[in-house]
Amino acid sequence: QGYAAKPEARRGRYRLAQLRFASGDAGAAQALLASISEAAPRSDEARDALLLAGNIHLVLQRVAEAEADFRALHESFGGTAQSDSAYLDLAGYLLARGQHQQAIAKYASAVQEIRDSDLGARARLGHADALRLAGRAADALIEYVELAAVDSPIRSQARLGQAIALGQTDRFGAAVGLFLQLAQVPSGESPSPVAAAAVRELGALYRRQGDLARAGSWFRRYL
Repeated sequence: QGYAAKPEARRGRYRLAQLRFASGDAGAAQALLASISEAAPRSDEARDALLLAGNIHLVLQRVAEAEADFRALHESFGGTAQSDSAYLDLAGYLLARGQHQQAIAKYASAVQEIRDSDLGARARLGHADALRLAGRAADALIEYVELAAVDSPIRSQARLGQAIALGQTDRFGAAVGLFLQLAQVPSGESPSPVAAAAVRELGALYRRQGDLARAGSWFRRYL
């Protein structure tokens, strides 16, 4: 019983929960994670357990349950990397499922609450992406421009979003110029995900303009 209360035992239950979930037994995983939080609610292991439990709920499309776990995480461990990640995980889940208005709101909360500068930039990028996908390209463009003006890990992604938004707001020449910059690949190197996406989006832009010959050329390059 003494060992069961030690951090090492809680960490062992956490790893076992990961294995249970990976093997398809989400119920057993959640039970293990709940036992960690109940036994030592202020421990580092409880913090990690709440984040994992919330993400398991998202995988199972149980948004309300995920929000409950994430809320507990924010209340007990606000300002930690795990709490910051939970804001992004929930907003990203909603964005990926096409729930753009909800994603906009969740990313806005993330921007307000996240303290880490890099994760905060990711939240702002997600907010801009959600605005663009919700049909608010002009609003998104303002945010992309601000993000692209600062050196950060997401700067190239912000510039990609900026180029897409430029095309969606009828600034064709500016969009093409930025896409061409992003599509450049140094000799001997493989294209980065952003460079590959720029090639694809350039093809999509030409297609929307009715220039099917150029669109086909860029799509073939993408493939």
